[in-house]
Amino acid sequence: KDPGNATIQKVKVIAKSWWYIAVPPTVALVMGPLAVLILFFVVSCLGILEFMKHSDLFQKRTPVIVVLLLTTILQYLSIFLGWNTLFYALIPLALLWVLPLVIILKPEVENLPRLMSLMIGALLVSYYLSHVPALMIIHSSLWSSSDQASLAILILIFATEANDVMQFLSGKAFGRKKIIPQLSPNKTEAGFIGGLVGSMLVFSFFGTHFLQITLLQSMAMGLLISISGIFGDLMFSAVKRYYRVKDFSELIPGHGGLLDRLDSLIFTAPVFFHLIRYFKGGGL
Repeated sequence: KDPGNATIQKVKVIAKSWWYIAVPPTVALVMGPLAVLILFFVVSCLGILEFMKHSDLFQKRTPVIVVLLLTTILQYLSIFLGWNTLFYALIPLALLWVLPLVIILKPEVENLPRLMSLMIGALLVSYYLSHVPALMIIHSSLWSSSDQASLAILILIFATEANDVMQFLSGKAFGRKKIIPQLSPNKTEAGFIGGLVGSMLVFSFFGTHFLQITLLQSMAMGLLISISGIFGDLMFSAVKRYYRVKDFSELIPGHGGLLDRLDSLIFTAPVFFHLIRYFKGGGL
């Protein structure tokens, strides 16, 4: 009724940007596993830098930047070379060994909480996101073909972003009560329910038709993916509140930065990875 409405104008900008966002993963999926691996490696590195730039430790801790980038390189290299054990254990080992070394080399006790949160947060960005290409490469035996593996990643990305969209639209249309206004003032009970129901419906179709899992498994996956996506959104909202910024950057019009768009996927990727591994492989 009102084409000039601020929300409608915002949605138009968001929708237009979606076409630009869709191009890199689509091209990578068409090109194959190596292209997907390279894409998410680059995205992880950019996400780490985006995360770090808001910390006042960024200019003081060049070794931290080097360590984070080297760890990310090793994380993705382990996927490429099939070093499955290293893929699972690298980030915990990095935190166990590198963090004390950084602290010992330049002891500044007052910066310890910020340094730990910075390193853990940035490493989680690379670790969690690396589960997307790992789904295609490490678990290649779960798929009947590379096309099915590509389709699984496409379903993960589509379902994660559809969850965000359904939350947004349900919240704008029916939302009255805000659930966590101190973290995200736009999150409402209607948006939460809309995202939950929508994700379960999406997976009920895609899971049974394309992933070869049962209807019950598909619905459970939709439920857990939706909740994980909300957790990711809220966690990164809390980080932005801590840094007192609206968005991590202005890279994508209407969306903010890479982490503003990937916050949900960062959390849904490992959940999807392990659920597929369990449902199709029969083990944890």
